Amino acid sequence: MKVKLVCEESSKDMILKELENRGIEVSDEAEFILYQKSFSTSSYIPAQDEKGSISLIKYADVMYFEAVNKITYSEAINGQYVVKEKLYELEEKLNIHSFLRVSKSHIVNIDFIDKIIPWIGSKYILEMKNSAQIDVTRSYYQSFKKRLGI
Repeated sequence: MKVKLVCEESSKDMILKELENRGIEVSDEAEFILYQKSFSTSSYIPAQDEKGSISLIKYADVMYFEAVNKITYSEAINGQYVVKEKLYELEEKLNIHSFLRVSKSHIVNIDFIDKIIPWIGSKYILEMKNSAQIDVTRSYYQSFKKRLGI
């Protein structure tokens, strides 16, 4: 088995040795990523508020990202912002955080899901902590279930 290792330099040698002892090869071309939870390459995203001011928003404060008419919005604890990245770009960045793509137009922070409501036709409706409801579409249904262990 091959894994890509994403960790702090101070821990890298110890983790590499342990993986080697277990017969696991470390490679940047691996399908799996072993990510140190405390490691963070960037925990903020630049976002523009309704007045045009740019703020740095913590990823941990973002409930979800939504794309509407080619504009990407972030719904955060303290308001809604516009971000310059497209959802597919955010999806790559957020792969190491608590975010999950649930539809063509939404990426949600799983820490802000309040309820998961089963729906007709292999779908879920997510009720977020701010009472917003977001559909998990059929295309993302299986990966959603797998990620949350449902």
